[in-house]
Amino acid sequence: MDIDYQQLAKKYDVSVAAVQELVRAIQRGGGTAAQFNHPELGGMGQWMPGAIMIGDMFNHGLKARVEGLCHELAPIVPRESGTMGMKWGIEAWWPDAMGNPTFSGGQNDLQYAYFADRHQLWIKQGTTIYRYATGDDRLTGVAQQQSNTLKTLSFVSQRGVITVSDFTLVDEH
Repeated sequence: MDIDYQQLAKKYDVSVAAVQELVRAIQRGGGTAAQFNHPELGGMGQWMPGAIMIGDMFNHGLKARVEGLCHELAPIVPRESGTMGMKWGIEAWWPDAMGNPTFSGGQNDLQYAYFADRHQLWIKQGTTIYRYATGDDRLTGVAQQQSNTLKTLSFVSQRGVITVSDFTLVDEH
């Protein structure tokens, strides 16, 4: 299916370049996630169905428009092929046996991958990888400040906002 960039740009009140940025981000995310950086989209942001985070975090109108655009684009964006060794558009640093995470991302020297079906959260800080058991928490979003510490990483669950310290550390290597 062809993407009508002009029509979508007009519908969501953004430029064609902003729509193109989201198309590329959704392609990298395999159609189910996106990491993007564009001023008209609120700066740096992440999207997955049911969760959106943009740099302009208090601009709820923009957040709703970006989420709507992602939701409309996801089923029609052509998927990238030949991404062996890549998962969700980023270099896979977790074991292959884990498969694809429910969501993943990162900033600076701190990365995370959440595996809902296994109740596990993996975090890579520098060269150290931490594996946490998430128990009954169902993570639906993430918030990270401009920092390289685990202390600034928090998640949204059915209990509200929780931090890494709320999980059980299983191992570290």
